[in-house]
Amino acid sequence: MAKWEKEAAETAASAQKNGYTMRPYQLTITYELTSDGTDGDLFSLKVITAGMGMNNGDPRVDTYNFRNEAEAQRVTLEDLFGRDYKAIVDQAVKTAIAADQENYFQHEDGFQGIDAGQAFYVSGGTAYIVFQKYSIAPGAAGMPEFAVKLLGQGQATEEQAAAAVMKPGVYYKDNNGKIMVPAAQVLRQLHFDVKWNGKSKTAEISKGAVWSAVTLNKDAYSVGKMAPRPLGSAPEMKGGHVYVPLAFLTDILHLQAKQDKHGDITVTAAQ
Repeated sequence: MAKWEKEAAETAASAQKNGYTMRPYQLTITYELTSDGTDGDLFSLKVITAGMGMNNGDPRVDTYNFRNEAEAQRVTLEDLFGRDYKAIVDQAVKTAIAADQENYFQHEDGFQGIDAGQAFYVSGGTAYIVFQKYSIAPGAAGMPEFAVKLLGQGQATEEQAAAAVMKPGVYYKDNNGKIMVPAAQVLRQLHFDVKWNGKSKTAEISKGAVWSAVTLNKDAYSVGKMAPRPLGSAPEMKGGHVYVPLAFLTDILHLQAKQDKHGDITVTAAQ
């Protein structure tokens, strides 16, 4: 705070001297309770701190994970995935980056593996591995997150386990009023294989005998040899991720999607 107050005072003096209006310095801290004890009695908090008006105003994310016990015992990735947690999580992150590699730093500037203090939060039986802005990708990618399904979550059936939950902010409405969802993030949780072809700007999607492909800025969707059909909005690139209309999942891939009163959208395989 002392550093920012000093910087703000200097900026204010410069503004007065040079005749321009200074914008107030602001520090905004928001949080989200991503797990309220339903994930194996785990509580998980995601805290985002953002500044405006200061030189280092880029947002940062901090996460807190603990058990519902008197002293709030901290939970680590090793607690969730066991002794081999690093290999499990590293492989999941590397696989996701390989499918979308043009949007991440490569070689020595890119992802080199997680450490014991890696930021993560839990939601809906899935751990989301979080990276700070610019740490493994250009600024346009924001703060990258990678989903890794938790192990041993009760006696859920395969159909129940294969579910992707999107909270408001993960999806958005485009100018056509269509709900746009992050294709790879959702489909990989449903055990689809998603590969990105940077040259043709196309995402290839497959699972067993099911195959489809979507191309940026092209409102044409199909499965296998079916004739392509429009859905009213073309795939878009946002924050380094390909977004498609929710209708692509329900009408083309025949998945099920339900939205609750809080705005959370759960996507599952058709029963």
